[in-house]
Amino acid sequence: MPNYTYNVEFTTKGWWKVTIVSVLAILVVAYLDKKGLLARINTKKLSLALIFYSALVGVFWIAMANVWPEWDPLYVLKAAEATSDPNLQLQCPGDEVSWILCPGGYLERFPYQIPLVIVDRVLLFVFGQGAYLAFEVINVICVAATLVLIGRITDALFGNAAYTNTTLLLGFTFLPLIFYVTFAYGNTISLPFIAGAVLFQVKYFNTGKLLQAIIALGLVALGLTFKSSMIYVLAAMVAAWIIHALKEHSLKDVLCLLLACICYLLPGLAVGASAYYLNLNPNIGEPKTVWFAMGTQRPSDESSNNYGWYNGYPLKWNPEDYDQHVIKEESISSIKQSISEFANDPAYAWTFFSRKFTSEWTDPLYESLLASNWSSHGADRPIMSERSISPVLRSIYYGKLHKLILAAMDGLQFLILAGCFAYLVRNWKTIKAQLIPIIITPVGVAILYLFWEAQSQYIMPAYILMLPLAGAGIQIISSAATKVIEKAIPRVNVER
Repeated sequence: MPNYTYNVEFTTKGWWKVTIVSVLAILVVAYLDKKGLLARINTKKLSLALIFYSALVGVFWIAMANVWPEWDPLYVLKAAEATSDPNLQLQCPGDEVSWILCPGGYLERFPYQIPLVIVDRVLLFVFGQGAYLAFEVINVICVAATLVLIGRITDALFGNAAYTNTTLLLGFTFLPLIFYVTFAYGNTISLPFIAGAVLFQVKYFNTGKLLQAIIALGLVALGLTFKSSMIYVLAAMVAAWIIHALKEHSLKDVLCLLLACICYLLPGLAVGASAYYLNLNPNIGEPKTVWFAMGTQRPSDESSNNYGWYNGYPLKWNPEDYDQHVIKEESISSIKQSISEFANDPAYAWTFFSRKFTSEWTDPLYESLLASNWSSHGADRPIMSERSISPVLRSIYYGKLHKLILAAMDGLQFLILAGCFAYLVRNWKTIKAQLIPIIITPVGVAILYLFWEAQSQYIMPAYILMLPLAGAGIQIISSAATKVIEKAIPRVNVER
């Protein structure tokens, strides 16, 4: 039974690089804005350019990285291959395939993965041995769709071409999303549905048309089917409807809340139907307390920065020993022990949660390069990080290009946060319901993953949804910078 861990490395050094990247970006935006170019750029053409760019770079990265499935994507693909075989015979306990499909194994332990097995089965039927590559290409399409939809959200929120074009330009620079296309899993394919859901809720608030709210809920249900942890987006959308209903006394909003309850149930129905089709039991998944327990456990290596990150705890129990009630009791006991340690040693509690939060939110690559360069591996499989790679790819993973990419993405991450902060400070008193999901989602993500199992990849969707506010905020910062520069450097009229 597999067991793998992460060791997280992060640092607060190199802020001068972040400063340089951020200042240069703001000056470029200020120049474009001063010349009126941002407002004059055709948004549709810029969106098309973003689609072409992200597709081209995504396909290029797939070809360059040349990876094979490992960990969760591999288990899902193996399950799809095995269940497509009419002669399949399981021996429990047995080999890796048996561990995936046997009672108490991978899929019954993590039933939210089961719909992905159906996706892989379809890809296997259509593309055969090229199924994993096909999934990577689907990821590329989803990246392009997500970035363009983020631009559409900005336009629906502000109706300002300069804001929208700034957001789209940020999309050109968001490399981690492109690096992640090699990880054929639910992370990336859920994003366009989530972005589409936010877009149609904004449209609903703008127009009051109930159909747009229904479309929004349908899209978020699809997103949750592929990635159940996106539930925080549905929660943020519900919060927006509650606030709008209380403010406007709208019966439509109340109806939307009732429909949201149905939406919450739909992914579970999809999991149940998929499990029934594959002859699996979807009702014995590991208790949620397991992830809270793991998220608050002391690192096994006290010298590491692995505070609350994945440590193999959900795989502690063999399938033949799997018992929901026993696991729940053990995980609750672990949580109580962690709480006791925090209470008895406040300094340790501060160290634990501050480092956990920092390791999640200050990784500008969100594990995206790790997803194509695993140094750990399953039984009887080669180590991905030891494969033969080109000098350019080696530099991207370990060398000068890695340092350059890391510095640029550090600057981008800082710009996103600074832009959001600038917009909210300037417009705090006039925040409308349309913006509530974008504001609440990062807050919800921060609170959830402070206690849940930590991974910086879980934080990336929050940054993606912050891009519309960041685009608007960077415009505000650049305008302010332009005024400061004009005051500091008086115009000189030269007579000819």
